[in-house]
Amino acid sequence: MDAIPLLGLANAAAGKEMNKLDYDTEAWNTVGSSYAGSQKSVKDASDNTGGRYGWLSTVTGEYQKDLAQNLEAERQQTMVSKISDEATENSQIASSTLQEATMNQ
Repeated sequence: MDAIPLLGLANAAAGKEMNKLDYDTEAWNTVGSSYAGSQKSVKDASDNTGGRYGWLSTVTGEYQKDLAQNLEAERQQTMVSKISDEATENSQIASSTLQEATMNQ
């Protein structure tokens, strides 16, 4: 039996799967272009997640590098989601306050 298919089989069997990062379009649309740099890195990370990395990728450090980028993108998206939620809440409060002021005139 050829050694290359065995190496490929061992590489696949001992590999790891990257966590899936779902891009939150609604949150990014809410904050607009203020976070364009973070938005691009999160979008890039979400496009590259969910894949499987072979054992050689874990040994060479490719998996660890991509995992670190994925975790950073997840942190950025969580932060933007919180900002988006707060902006939406503040907008609703302002709208409600404006309606009350208009009705009291």
